[in-house]
Amino acid sequence: MSNLASDLRNRKPADAARLDAEVLTIRQRVSGPNAESTMQAMNNLAADYRRTENFSEAERLDTALLEMRRRINGDDHPNTRGATGELARVYRAEGRFSDAQKLDTVSLSNSARLNGPDQGNTQRHRTELATDYLLQGKFDLAEPLAHQAFDALLRSNGRESGYTRDSALALALSLHGLGQDEQAERLIRENLALDEKTESDGWRVFLDRSLLGATLMGQAHAAHLPPEAESLLLGGYEGVAQRRKTMDGHQRVLIPLAAGWIVDFYAASGRPDKAAEWREKIVASK
Repeated sequence: MSNLASDLRNRKPADAARLDAEVLTIRQRVSGPNAESTMQAMNNLAADYRRTENFSEAERLDTALLEMRRRINGDDHPNTRGATGELARVYRAEGRFSDAQKLDTVSLSNSARLNGPDQGNTQRHRTELATDYLLQGKFDLAEPLAHQAFDALLRSNGRESGYTRDSALALALSLHGLGQDEQAERLIRENLALDEKTESDGWRVFLDRSLLGATLMGQAHAAHLPPEAESLLLGGYEGVAQRRKTMDGHQRVLIPLAAGWIVDFYAASGRPDKAAEWREKIVASK
């Protein structure tokens, strides 16, 4: 049964969830509530719920699993640290960025202590914590974390690495939030070129285009907004929104940023009717 659920997870996550719920019930009865196989079954079912955007159930299971991991395996065990990260991503998907920040702060601290401050996992935790901050509008706190992660991953993994590109995106978003759009534009143009090579029709390409439009807008005077910015903003948003189902829940929280930049563009260009129309779209999409 568990093998069948595994086969279904990416293709039919709702069907996988039903099977994994049965597997969990069996594991709890046969192996006991604290067995490793039971905890793995909980993790599988929580992953199904995350894929189907049933975040309340994912949160319930991930919270229980983290408490069990801490009690049975200890705070420093890799499975405990993995469970901490999964719950943080659920919080981010739910828009609970402050709660995600608290868990990601713990993850970063533990990784720096156990793996070293410059290790790859530590840098990835820095990127996630930076993302929590920028989603709260705390760009001054996000930027140094994202910058440190980007510089370290660039040295260790190279510019084409997916992890390096993730940190570059977080850094570009932070720089844009701080009004440093020339630096943000350079980073996001690099990301766009790399993403177009590796996933030409993927959601990251369209988010890159949207952010590129925002950085061009940020560098322009209100009376001379570049036409290219509008097409990048509109095409980028529509592209990423259409690919929403290919994004993990904790990544989908970036889509409203792209819509917000369109509102900013029309407000800055003296077109309040269009700005109001896009504000309504943002509200309707929540």
